[in-house]
Amino acid sequence: MKRKYDFWYLITGLLIGLGIGLLAAWVVAPVRFSDTTPSSLRIDRKDEYRYLIASSFAANGDLVRARARLEVLQDSDPIKALGEQAQRMISTGSALPEVQVLADLSTAIQNQLAENPSPSVEIPLTASATNLVSSTPAENPTASPSPSATETPFSSPSPSASPSPSPSPTQTSEVTATLQPKPISTMAPRATNTITPTITAPFKITKVSPFCEPSQPGLLQVYLTNSDGKPAPGIEVVVTWSDGEEHFFTGLKPEMGNGYADFVMAENVDYSLTLSGGGVQVPNLQAGKCGLLQSNAYPGGIRLDFKQP
Repeated sequence: MKRKYDFWYLITGLLIGLGIGLLAAWVVAPVRFSDTTPSSLRIDRKDEYRYLIASSFAANGDLVRARARLEVLQDSDPIKALGEQAQRMISTGSALPEVQVLADLSTAIQNQLAENPSPSVEIPLTASATNLVSSTPAENPTASPSPSATETPFSSPSPSASPSPSPSPTQTSEVTATLQPKPISTMAPRATNTITPTITAPFKITKVSPFCEPSQPGLLQVYLTNSDGKPAPGIEVVVTWSDGEEHFFTGLKPEMGNGYADFVMAENVDYSLTLSGGGVQVPNLQAGKCGLLQSNAYPGGIRLDFKQP
């Protein structure tokens, strides 16, 4: 009888100890985080941080700073993280301009990686100015530290300038100093990575390919190629049906291609597809039937290929 009571005493003691421990951890002395990194944030807080980064990039076009800020989140694949967040925002009914901000940043990063696969490194201002002077000595062999040379440090020398084989150290440092107020523009990536050139001409449909894939039932796949023969990211695709519509963007699933987007169709529903860049409208899209037997039947998919002329 005594052993039976000892067992209940043990259980009661454990429960009391657990309760006191939880009370101390949650109420008396809870853990308070300070000076932590963005990588330790919750998923929803990371989404807010990532959206602020994309909004900042939309305002100033500084892709180097945007990528540096994304790195502190320590996402294994920042492009994929941007795409997944955009998909979540679309599914929760967020405004399309807000989703477009994420799509623009994802597109800019993908385009920069395609042009320069090596990671981007921000060069200090003084070093970059020195490199500019030392890499082009022939263009300004007689530059003198005068106010006119400050405005056009790489212009051809004036007739009054005294010839010399190379600028002296004093001249080099002074020309470097005059370049410092004119840092290398960080707006260049924005100009080269903007999606505007992609939609200058309307897309035309080149191929419609129904397919049967059990792992992708009813999947509507869209592949966009621009006039240069490259995938076209950042293009809004609109799918409408009798009682609804869906908006999504190409390039949010880079593992499938920068010009790829998809949508899951329901059975026995007619869909129409249009692109934000204009062009042909594809009506009467409906998931077919796949499977030999009724027991294993499933809706088929459709692949649409578009190309700019």
